[in-house]
Amino acid sequence: MVARICTGYLEIAMSNYQAALAAFGALRDFAITPKSFLHWHWRIQAQLGAVEAHLSAGDLPRANREAADLLESALATAEPNLRALAWEINARVAAAHGNWLKAREHIDHALEVLDKFEIPPSGWRVHRTARTICQAEGDGVMAARHGARAQEMIMTIAGSFEPDEPLRKCFLAAPAVRSVLEQPVSTLKQGDAGLS
Repeated sequence: MVARICTGYLEIAMSNYQAALAAFGALRDFAITPKSFLHWHWRIQAQLGAVEAHLSAGDLPRANREAADLLESALATAEPNLRALAWEINARVAAAHGNWLKAREHIDHALEVLDKFEIPPSGWRVHRTARTICQAEGDGVMAARHGARAQEMIMTIAGSFEPDEPLRKCFLAAPAVRSVLEQPVSTLKQGDAGLS
């Protein structure tokens, strides 16, 4: 199951969206991947991957349908990591549609999950998306705060590995992680509120 998830994300990274959808679809098809312990968790991960594939391919109608189904599945669990990720990707889908009010609503739900649970693996993504939404809303102060928080969570994850651990290097080299780390923390201009 993990191999299919990894294959799907690798295919997305190479812009092979149909191959990615096939990998995620195989996990969701009981004829190919029979039910097993924690299969529900892997099916939701596959749903998340399918939304990423549709979103990356620019297929917004399918991304929207898959994201709604994902959210329904994630909210049926008590697992905060999956809930936060489902709200976050729904926010990105809404933003891709240009529906910033809906994006704000979804990201606020994801941030509520983070208020209750310390989950850096999904938390950095939530704060990354919150930063984007704040920037679209013209709120540079909050955008900077969310950007800084995303970077802190990334470094918390990286710090959980030994310095020479290959997984640490791989994580920090991932394009999504690099894009957060390479963004300047402050988007404030001189004279903005909140500057010391």
